[in-house]
Amino acid sequence: MNAGDILALIPSSSDELADHLGSLPAKKTRTGNAALEALVKLAYGLYVTGDAASAKVIADPIATIAFDGSYEYWTWIEGALALQGWLAKAAGDQAGIDRALAPLLAALQTGTELQVTVKANVHRRFLDGQTLTDVDQAEDAHEAFDLGIDRLMTLFRMALFGGSETWPPVAIDAEVDRTLAALRVLIDEHGLRGLPPFK
Repeated sequence: MNAGDILALIPSSSDELADHLGSLPAKKTRTGNAALEALVKLAYGLYVTGDAASAKVIADPIATIAFDGSYEYWTWIEGALALQGWLAKAAGDQAGIDRALAPLLAALQTGTELQVTVKANVHRRFLDGQTLTDVDQAEDAHEAFDLGIDRLMTLFRMALFGGSETWPPVAIDAEVDRTLAALRVLIDEHGLRGLPPFK
């Protein structure tokens, strides 16, 4: 999948969104994986600022990309699916939640029996919060924003799967609120364009 194909998936539904898309640095959209990363981070950044509509415009087409065995791409597609599911949850759209969850469940079942077993073990650790990034280790605002977006992506995915005993939905929701608040502080201080994926 090349960068041009991925960028072409995203409709410019407003002048502001078109401006954001046009302002992404060329180095962040040079390859297919880089373009996916930049677009998903932009979608999350827009969600954090309260522009859920533009976030959805970006996430929805990315969420239609099927799992092809490449985890390099899949990380960002998972992020788009998680955002899509979170937005569906906020709208009370159970069918939308199911649509976002189905490709994630299917990806867990692909591969040999051993690969599926390994994926199940990794998935259990994920649901227990063992893959949550530690934003406190960030050395600067850019890294803090990157780590915060990664944490938010993980929390949204955990929520989509219903959480776990360690991380029940109420704990996930509370951590989402804390993470959103921290990301909003960074945006207030540096502006959305002063943070990844723009910088």
